[in-house]
Amino acid sequence: DLGVSMPFNQFFADKDLPDVAAKCVFVEPALLAGGGYVQVTRATGAGPVLLLLPSTGSEFEAWRPLRAEDAVRGETMYENTHQLMLHSRGFGLGEWKEAAAWVEPTSAVLAPGQSRTYGVRM
Repeated sequence: DLGVSMPFNQFFADKDLPDVAAKCVFVEPALLAGGGYVQVTRATGAGPVLLLLPSTGSEFEAWRPLRAEDAVRGETMYENTHQLMLHSRGFGLGEWKEAAAWVEPTSAVLAPGQSRTYGVRM
């Protein structure tokens, strides 16, 4: 599996409304075969959004919540930090095997000396 942490401030717990408006965002992924995107919007809804797109040769396969066993703070699942999965076959064969995948899980095996480039455009 290969994932990229998405540490955006979605921690609303113990904050009042002005603090949430000033410091927090909503993060929405779209997982689509052959691409996808992640949209980051200020909690106020005002202003431009940050749009993350896969670079050529990269695809967004899954959106995985990082949990306590990943050593991440998480008061509730919604306010959790997530990992954008670029390869997810290990999870697809393991803990996600009973779930219907939005995108077919993939993996990549590199031979010694071989390389592969992944990227996210903003």
